[in-house]
Amino acid sequence: MTSPVSEALAKLRAQFAGQLPGRLDAIGEHFQRLNLADWRIAEAEAVHRLTHSLTGTAGTFGIQPVSDAARELEIQLAAVLKTGATPTPNDWQSLCAAFERLNHAARVAIETGGPNLKPPVAPQRDSRSPLIFLVEDDPMQAGYLSQTIRDSGYQVRAFTDPAEFRSAFSTAGAERPAVVVMDLDLPEGDNAGATLIAECNLGKDAGVPVVVVSERDDLPGRLAALRAGASRYLVKPVDKGRLIDALDGLTKRQPIQPYRVLLVDDDPLLLETAHAVLRWAGMEVRTLSQPLEFLNAVDDFAPDVVVLDVYMPDATGLELASVLREREAHERLPILFMSAETDITQQLRALNLGGDDFLVKPVKPGHLVAAVTDRARRARQNRRIQQRLEITLRAPEREHLAVDHLGTVSTTE
Repeated sequence: MTSPVSEALAKLRAQFAGQLPGRLDAIGEHFQRLNLADWRIAEAEAVHRLTHSLTGTAGTFGIQPVSDAARELEIQLAAVLKTGATPTPNDWQSLCAAFERLNHAARVAIETGGPNLKPPVAPQRDSRSPLIFLVEDDPMQAGYLSQTIRDSGYQVRAFTDPAEFRSAFSTAGAERPAVVVMDLDLPEGDNAGATLIAECNLGKDAGVPVVVVSERDDLPGRLAALRAGASRYLVKPVDKGRLIDALDGLTKRQPIQPYRVLLVDDDPLLLETAHAVLRWAGMEVRTLSQPLEFLNAVDDFAPDVVVLDVYMPDATGLELASVLREREAHERLPILFMSAETDITQQLRALNLGGDDFLVKPVKPGHLVAAVTDRARRARQNRRIQQRLEITLRAPEREHLAVDHLGTVSTTE
């Protein structure tokens, strides 16, 4: 039985296959107008733009030979255009050969078809809350942390005796926790928590991530936890928000409010493909094919993440990122560039203009979901931290106003 996303991707791939002859004809029309005697920059740029688009789209839909051939022609044209001069006879011969290879690859793909686009792994929709094991020898701390974790929707099993934890974790058939929260210093000695992590084969590499909590904020303690395999290190008194943020990130728990993603690309098929993939992963997605409507879409939709194509008519992704970063309200909004551009100089330029990541097309569905989820989760965590900080900073001001008010009341009585 096929999933809805598999069916959607199959339909989109069929649409692309139907459009492929027309795309090749468009490239061919511009290429036929090129010659050494009358080298036309505008025609060369048109071929470069069309082959760049074909590189990403063909790769996305699993037609790799066409994507590779288009990329070869695109790279050769980019090198010629960079010089600003007419290509040499040898360069021209190479361009013609690359164009023929693209045509051949496309004809084969049209006649034989190609591999289907694989959808991402279905997101986990376990109705049970993730189970957290807590190892804390102080009963008061154990009670406080257990209640904090439980109030945030997790199951908790607390151990005040490390021996009980060893027994529970090593029992055959016992349910394994999604995350272990471990005190660093236990009755067995300093850094005993780190020793216990290694002894029970815990840690991110072993499949059971660990959050270490400790009264110590020294480098030896942090190194001991890190070397044992801990993923996070929190100093007591543990901030509730930071603890839950850590657990949410390590368990990849789906948020109550789905992550909101704005996709901007001038290729309708790629937009629909990314839309289907991200929706299947549980996200709320808005697509935009008109770059000039970008700012209005950001204000209206309030995304957690923006995914931008680089080369688009009217406004490039680099320009949109630059404009967005000039607006104070969106200085920290994550921007992911998604393009077939392989030139590292251009990729670095995109990142320097405000991008947080650069995904090279074709992007595998699972990779796209992982990259967007990671950035969206961090963005929400940063917003919560910022909100808590603002509340903390405003507290003295509220206290001062309260004191002034009491002083005024006592004076008038």
